[in-house]
Amino acid sequence: MLKHSQFNHLVQIPGEEVWALCNFRRSSIIKLSPAQKKIFDLAPFLHEDVLKDVPLVHVWEEGGFLVDENLDEVAQLRASVEQYHHEFSSGAQKRSLELVVAVTSACNFACPYCFQDRRGGPMAPEVRSALVRFVERRLASGKHDHLGVEWFGGEPLLAPDIIDELSTQFMSLAERFGVGYSAMIHTNGYLLDQPMVDFLEARAVKAAIVPLDGMAEAHNKTRHLHDGSPTFERIIENLRSIRTSMFVNVRNNLHVGSLDNFDELCETIEAIAKENGTNIRCSPARMHRNAASTARGDTTEIITRDQYEQTLTRADLPAKMKVFYPRLFPCVAALANEMYIDDLGNIYPHCSTYSVDPTRAVGNVLDEDAGGPDAWLTRIEEAARSYRFPSDQQKCLACKYLPCCLGGCPIDRILTGEAQCPAELFDPDGFVLSSLERHSEDGNFIKTK
Repeated sequence: MLKHSQFNHLVQIPGEEVWALCNFRRSSIIKLSPAQKKIFDLAPFLHEDVLKDVPLVHVWEEGGFLVDENLDEVAQLRASVEQYHHEFSSGAQKRSLELVVAVTSACNFACPYCFQDRRGGPMAPEVRSALVRFVERRLASGKHDHLGVEWFGGEPLLAPDIIDELSTQFMSLAERFGVGYSAMIHTNGYLLDQPMVDFLEARAVKAAIVPLDGMAEAHNKTRHLHDGSPTFERIIENLRSIRTSMFVNVRNNLHVGSLDNFDELCETIEAIAKENGTNIRCSPARMHRNAASTARGDTTEIITRDQYEQTLTRADLPAKMKVFYPRLFPCVAALANEMYIDDLGNIYPHCSTYSVDPTRAVGNVLDEDAGGPDAWLTRIEEAARSYRFPSDQQKCLACKYLPCCLGGCPIDRILTGEAQCPAELFDPDGFVLSSLERHSEDGNFIKTK
């Protein structure tokens, strides 16, 4: 006997007597006529001898819409997730070594909602040397085919000398071990002028993330220098004047003060991209409460989930963000080949907001006598394993969207004890209908991925 997949989603095509059926586990979509829908609805109740004479049944099975009645789909999904991670940990599959490196915790901005500890200071020489040795040992393990670095802070462009030193050594190691190398940077954009862009491009930086809080008036209230001086005009002028091959993602931090500026900011960034021919894009990011800003008395008003969804819809982002595609990890914090190293040398799973608390570190690059990289990676693997699948959340295990989010942010889930459904998972109908328009049929159903 067969049953309907837990991960099916059905939507009627507007203006037609036709339905679109999507399976989020297999990333497949099929159209159903009224007669076909009636048969599909009845399929779990029909005897196999009857079903074998229905031509579409094998297509429905192939697309994952119908599955064996004894199949535990959640267990199957979890097994796929575990197999994916086992292939790396066992050495059966090479993956990129991805590092977020906070070269300094100092920053020239004083954003009230910042989640970071403002202890200040650059990464010390002994930490940098230990970090290079760590990378060397990891690449020598043969488990990696690429080295990727995200320069982070504080404000990383306050420490270009450290970026230069580490880039030179990382690129040399990548060449020695025959692996690829690339980098990106998270920067507030205040120092991102043409000489700095040229400096970064020479060190294989391929992308930059630059946050803005709406237009000038809103932005300058929350993203200002320590003395309160404005920053918007200088950042915009930098974006307007630079010529670069880097991809620049202008991240619009959405809170009550910046929400009404989103459309205007996107139009401004689009105009800049057309004007100077660079690859610059505007995208939204919802601000969240955090312990560090709360302790500082931050009063930035957070927008609701509904307000965020409305902004995403106006920007036509739900389909583009591919949030309804199946995945094998909820976020990079669940990957044992990705980690965050702060300016003190502490090693964390790859999550910048999680890494503000040293008690959560799995080790420190300076503690080479305490088991060294193998011990740290074992602890990273243990932490990552607990993030991969929401085994203790019945709400998640019964959800048809489970293949698309695997329980949402694992850090939030662990800290709060509850699953935090991603705000982006709000328009499955729109995703299915737009996918029908954008993809061609593969046999008798459509593969969206």
